[in-house]
Amino acid sequence: MNKTPLAFFLIFCLLGLSSSASGNEPVGRFSFGFGYPYASIKYGLSERYQAELRCAFDSGITVAGARAYRSFLREGRTSLFSGIEGSYITFKTDEVRGDGFLVLAFAGGEYAVTKRFAFTFDIGPVYTWLRNAEYASISVSGIDWVLNTGFSYSFDLSRSSHEK
Repeated sequence: MNKTPLAFFLIFCLLGLSSSASGNEPVGRFSFGFGYPYASIKYGLSERYQAELRCAFDSGITVAGARAYRSFLREGRTSLFSGIEGSYITFKTDEVRGDGFLVLAFAGGEYAVTKRFAFTFDIGPVYTWLRNAEYASISVSGIDWVLNTGFSYSFDLSRSSHEK
């Protein structure tokens, strides 16, 4: 496996996390996100950092976790970010059931269509570990790539937005 693309991607994420450029999310701003097949709620912790709770569902699979974002560039309606995610996985089919976890480093962007509505995307390498619930000694793990696309609707609960 050629690890060069992964190395460049991780360097890109680290540069985004350490960047000193201005962010794009005001403190106190919430947004609801929807994609295939996930739903999320994100909160602006500061001008540069956001936290998100995310849950994805598919046939017999549930993935629930948290993400941390670092905004590092904003130009007009477009902004770029990078971050990390940690999630807990459960799965159940007719033949097997179990659980596991995933860890994801990602980079992506957002395009604001209006002040409240935006399209989002991110991509990154994900490490996944799964185990069989009946036979705990049976497990599988690996690294793969994930692409997420969706949209978000935001609203501001900060004190300053109610004073205007």
